[in-house]
Amino acid sequence: MPPGGLASDLALAHAIGVANYDRYVGCMSQFTAVEVEACARAYQRLIEDPALRAEMGASGKARAKSLFDWSVVVRAYQKVWNELAEVREKAKELCPRAQHAPANPLRDDPTAIFGHYASGTLRPDTLIRATNWAQPERLKEIQSSAMNTLGKDFLYPPKEVAELITRLSVDEPATVQSLCSNVTVAQGRALLYTLVWLAKMGVVEVGDMDQMAR
Repeated sequence: MPPGGLASDLALAHAIGVANYDRYVGCMSQFTAVEVEACARAYQRLIEDPALRAEMGASGKARAKSLFDWSVVVRAYQKVWNELAEVREKAKELCPRAQHAPANPLRDDPTAIFGHYASGTLRPDTLIRATNWAQPERLKEIQSSAMNTLGKDFLYPPKEVAELITRLSVDEPATVQSLCSNVTVAQGRALLYTLVWLAKMGVVEVGDMDQMAR
């Protein structure tokens, strides 16, 4: 559950070489929350269903062979080489940059590449509320962890995080839109990163009305 398309500044840092790929992955991991209960239910289903495990394993093996076998990969490269050769032969000038294409053709936006991996992203109507883990001691502990400092430049400062938690520690959950209503554009970007980061740490709960009711 990454923060929608707002990871473009991370992608830019990666594209211009400010952040290498390992740092990009580390930062992005801080803003991707896993739905633990959904994962647990999926694992339990696999544990209890040998036939399903076998079916998924066979499907995965077939897919890997159809996409990543060297006979497939080499043919794909050959196709690209032939297409590029035709372009070079016919083209008289450089092609204009395609709409939404990366500025650096050698460094595509990793957020766009892996954007379809997430099961969901923050939307204006997404509901947020604090969990029982939203305690000052817990916040201090996770904020001081070395791994959790990777994305600190994109997050709210600790004082503002504490204020956000206080606002979310009420009976009724708040929408993302309401939380962003009185902040600047820059603050809004930091807020969205912070919300997903807090969800990753289990400090806030993210979902819709049905999920919040459970």
